[in-house]
Amino acid sequence: MHALHATNNVDHTLAFYTTLFGIEGKVTPFENPNVQYLTDAPGVKLRIAMIGTRGVPARYGGFESAVEE
Repeated sequence: MHALHATNNVDHTLAFYTTLFGIEGKVTPFENPNVQYLTDAPGVKLRIAMIGTRGVPARYGGFESAVEE
């Protein structure tokens, strides 16, 4: 299961979840040149934090698309 939580301050949000639930994660850059088109914000840079639950660390494996080529 996964969920997305958009925030203006990923460091603060990660600290909140770590303090409240004891889960840990790592903030990393989200390197994708198409983010600026998705957000309609030229030059925007995003960072993400993946967190695991039940002692299982989360990892980012990329996005999948349902569009057939």
